[in-house]
Amino acid sequence: MTAELGSLFQFIRNGMNIKQDKSSAGIPITRIETISNATVDASKVGYAGLSEQACVGWLLEPGDILFSHINSVEHLGKCAVYRGHPAKLAHGMNLLCFRSDPTKLQPEFAKYLFRDGGFRSQLAKSVKKAVNQASVSIGDLKSIRVTLPSVEEQVRIAAILDQADALRAKRRAALAQLDEMAQAIFVEMFGDGVENVPWPSGNLGELCDLVRGSSPRPQGDLRYFGGPVPRLMIADITRDGMLVQPKIDSLTLEGAKRSRPMPAGSVVMAVSGAVGLPAILKVDACIHDGFVGFRNLSPQVTPRFLYYLLQFERGRNSARGTGAIWVNLTTEQVSRLRIPLAPLELQERFKNRLDGLENLRAMHQTAAQELEFLFATLQHRAFRGEL
Repeated sequence: MTAELGSLFQFIRNGMNIKQDKSSAGIPITRIETISNATVDASKVGYAGLSEQACVGWLLEPGDILFSHINSVEHLGKCAVYRGHPAKLAHGMNLLCFRSDPTKLQPEFAKYLFRDGGFRSQLAKSVKKAVNQASVSIGDLKSIRVTLPSVEEQVRIAAILDQADALRAKRRAALAQLDEMAQAIFVEMFGDGVENVPWPSGNLGELCDLVRGSSPRPQGDLRYFGGPVPRLMIADITRDGMLVQPKIDSLTLEGAKRSRPMPAGSVVMAVSGAVGLPAILKVDACIHDGFVGFRNLSPQVTPRFLYYLLQFERGRNSARGTGAIWVNLTTEQVSRLRIPLAPLELQERFKNRLDGLENLRAMHQTAAQELEFLFATLQHRAFRGEL
């Protein structure tokens, strides 16, 4: 069956136009962040002191689909199915609610339909871009044409995709637990690395050469950009991995001469954007001016120890002072970060324990990539009548 999207739903509408607050009082209400992980996250709802009577007609029902229609381009179209948790949840502004006609479209199938490449390519044609965000109208969404199997077939396909998706989620959870285990090992061996440590400490600026990243000017000049030399950007760094290989940007050899090259194995830290977030380079690379790199690190401090120390929020706080807001950070502020000088033997034992953990993480990462490919293949076949 081929139909316009609007004909498959009882309604597609925006939510209550009401100012939210931080009171945690009343019926919870959705906000954009509620579906940031493609599930309805009860820890990311808002509040507006709503009584149940005040939001009659706006309470979600199990099977309702929340859809992001105002967001950055990459997050536009993100969706999640409400399955009754939390027990009462009001529909707020900036997420659309799709309530399906169950005789035509099953919600669990619809969420995969919205994530399919064919649907997203049609969605992209209706996107209206503005500064820092994009949007798509309800009218344009309703007019998108989709092809659907029977309801019975939708149930079967959704069950298969749910199983594959659950395997992906379990693998991601295992990777997250390994990250937490690394932090737990650090705490076991070094405490929090900030207070009540039995070792002397020194300023980071005294333990290495601080190198502030730089960018060739002018931006976009073909003499400097698009060559073989990788350059680390803020968007390359993620919180789920320690070693980072630049993927987004690159420089020519001439551009690299005008930037700040750092050797593989160097620790770097963001000083704008994701301020305070550290990484260790996998390869030789230049660094964007949003980073400070630590070159010629003292033999008293190993890169792994420094990286995990910087991962602690309290450790990073010591560079900026209690209560300060870290919007941007100067090289001078970074240089004043106090580093405890734990015994080198202890730091090496920490490294050896992490080596085994990282080998296990690499195996899980490989398996996760294989599951991503499997899921993408299943979804592709499902929406082409081959599953």
